[in-house]
Amino acid sequence: SCFAEDEISMDLLEPFSRDGFPPENIGKTRGTLAIEHWNERCSYFEKKQYNYDVPGEFRAFLHPLAPATLSSSCSQYCAIAPGSYNHLVLPALREPRVNISLEFRKFAFENGNWIMEGERSNGMLDIEQEGSLRMYDVSGVLWPAGYLLGLCLANPIKCGVPEVLDAIRSKSDNSGAPIAIELGSGVGFPSVALAKTMKHQGYFHSHAIVATDSSKASCALIIQNSYQNGVGNMINVTELNHMEYSSLSNLREHFFGNFIDE
Repeated sequence: SCFAEDEISMDLLEPFSRDGFPPENIGKTRGTLAIEHWNERCSYFEKKQYNYDVPGEFRAFLHPLAPATLSSSCSQYCAIAPGSYNHLVLPALREPRVNISLEFRKFAFENGNWIMEGERSNGMLDIEQEGSLRMYDVSGVLWPAGYLLGLCLANPIKCGVPEVLDAIRSKSDNSGAPIAIELGSGVGFPSVALAKTMKHQGYFHSHAIVATDSSKASCALIIQNSYQNGVGNMINVTELNHMEYSSLSNLREHFFGNFIDE
């Protein structure tokens, strides 16, 4: 492995508590150092050969996905994931893709409550962006709010919204209305995260989620991201301007017309 597991966890908890890190970094915030280090070693445009002598204080910022030049055992030190500071690079405006590590758990409904069942499992999502093609196009990159929403949908109990699991449980078959509509999906990360949660719960129903955006380029990204992460059949991608009443009315009629009482 790249370095000891106990060293990783210690650095994650106290990334700058030790002596000996370079004097030029004194005075910089953790966020600044995290972004600088990620850009140097993880960015698609700036990848360099990894130096195994990098101080442990900085290794935490690479957890848990690393540049392609590393061995497979070190292949997770650049991912955006809970427990690291890599999320501070969002929105990664130039990047053609970002990798997100999510923690999924199996939940069971017993005696009116949701309880954790079995061990947790980690999933890596590969999210395509248009950062290098349409830089600063707000709909073509993953934003912090979308990242946080995806984290919440990956573990609804930890996030405090068990209603998400209630909605998944109510979707017992392919009939009925979708359980969720995402407005202004952008790259579609929250929809993909919810679909992965459904699969983890044992539900594989088609078109259970509707992801919408007014940008044709974003709709193409959502389709790409849903299929390359194994949930393409579960997400219906629709071009829609949620600021227009007529568009929302058409969406309502198309997906919910038979399930809403006037």
